[in-house]
Amino acid sequence: MPQIADLDVSANLSAKLLCPHGVFVTLYQRARPGRNEEHRLRGCIGYILPVQPLYQAVIANTVAACSRDPRFEAVTSEELEDLEIEVSVLTHPQTIESAEQIRLGVDGIILHIGQRQSVFLPKVATEYGWTIEETMAQLSSKAGLDRAAWKRNSRLEVFQAEVLSES
Repeated sequence: MPQIADLDVSANLSAKLLCPHGVFVTLYQRARPGRNEEHRLRGCIGYILPVQPLYQAVIANTVAACSRDPRFEAVTSEELEDLEIEVSVLTHPQTIESAEQIRLGVDGIILHIGQRQSVFLPKVATEYGWTIEETMAQLSSKAGLDRAAWKRNSRLEVFQAEVLSES
């Protein structure tokens, strides 16, 4: 059976799908009626920088979100029908001078401190109701550093995302 990478589908794709883009794929488990469950994150992986044509990046990161997000066990075939997929197509990151320039809910954030970095998609801070200060503290923690690390020798970049989802 041919693998996805072996198929030549590019002749039928739009220019945007053939153009390299940063992209994240987020998987959610749907809440099922009659059960005490919530719509919950099931995996999220992506490329910040445009390293592949968009269609290939979506395929690769969908597979990775299902199988390689270290926060979760791999998705099973039984779970597939209850998954929602969200694709965030990213703009190229731009360096900013300070956290005060971040527009919560509009800008995704990349925090660089030494050899470490962490990233939040634009919707993360607003989904949790975080302020800029709390968002930056959470990014520092995500990078494996103390919550105030962002205040010392950090570099910040922002990007925006076009979000495509099933819901």
